[in-house]
Amino acid sequence: MRRKVFYILTLAVVLASVAALFGVWRTPDELTSAISTKPTGASPCTLSPQPRQFNRQPYYTGPLIDAHMHMPTPSRIVSLVSKQLGLETPSLSRELSIDYIACLLENENTKQAFGFYIFTRYADGQTARMAADFEKKYPGQIVPFFMPAPVNLLNLPPQAVESIFNKRKGLFKGLGEIKSEFETARDLENPNLLALYKLAQNNNLVVMIHPRRDQQTAVEKVLAQYPNVSFLLHGGDADDWITELMAKHKNVYYSLDANLTSLYGWEKQHQLNQPGREEFLEYFRSNFDNVVDRALGNWKNKIEAYPNRFLWGTDRWYGWHFNKDVSGLLEEFGRTFIGQLPPAMQENFAYKNAERLVKNNTAASATPSANRIEFKAGDLK
Repeated sequence: MRRKVFYILTLAVVLASVAALFGVWRTPDELTSAISTKPTGASPCTLSPQPRQFNRQPYYTGPLIDAHMHMPTPSRIVSLVSKQLGLETPSLSRELSIDYIACLLENENTKQAFGFYIFTRYADGQTARMAADFEKKYPGQIVPFFMPAPVNLLNLPPQAVESIFNKRKGLFKGLGEIKSEFETARDLENPNLLALYKLAQNNNLVVMIHPRRDQQTAVEKVLAQYPNVSFLLHGGDADDWITELMAKHKNVYYSLDANLTSLYGWEKQHQLNQPGREEFLEYFRSNFDNVVDRALGNWKNKIEAYPNRFLWGTDRWYGWHFNKDVSGLLEEFGRTFIGQLPPAMQENFAYKNAERLVKNNTAASATPSANRIEFKAGDLK
């Protein structure tokens, strides 16, 4: 394992050097072209709504907010290194452009999405520009989250993150996803993350964490240490654990997304070799009702107990996750699941809880803080 990590890190450095020498990075003109490219033949958006494939009733037809969506990277090199790390982050392209993503969301009546932009020290400027350009072109459609890189060698130090927040004042609404299975977050209380939590507190950002079940104690300590920060969790095999957290801490929220749909796999073999588009579509179409029933059995009573703290999401990340057939099926599943909830709770879960979470933090950020973050030496590793 250590040899593999060393290989990946070495590859990252070599690729970054080659990029700098031979111009593999996207130039500003290339990035502008990817940002402004329309879906083929579409101006404005001409994607047709996906027809329903199942007739499960009742069915929710109102607005949605996707509380968990990973954005493509503007850097081809970051995409390549990310794939080597097991994170198949696609790069911005003619097929997966800002306009296409906006069109896809509009098409499925997803009024907003929490978009996680992965930042590395080798493409921080490009990524910040992409987030800013998306916001300028489609105001409010993406709620931008600053996602730290999963490897320390690629990650920005806290003072560089603070500089980006200051330069792009008010752009970012959240920090995360912080993924515990990777190097930078195996310890949720490491100095770098503690410094980032402080930054989130100072900038009134939502913090999004994907914890492991064995990190329950660490999560509780972080929640207690930052009671004024809203923490959005997901994953972590947290069926009962998450409601225990909600009972103790008013600042914890939870999104239900890929853990409902098995988007990243449903067999043991998928832990090493995750499914592709056609395999997922075949499985999901064949097991749609069973997946809905299992999800309801695991989560309906928990949502009913804490109707203001659960959010809907998809966890789209890989390129094929944005395929219109896959997205259409994820939307249909979400609307079917929501339709089985008590009517008074459906809109909260579908979009209002997410809306309030961002709005409350935005309102808090309108009051300037006089406390600039002071980093200790241990915070800057």
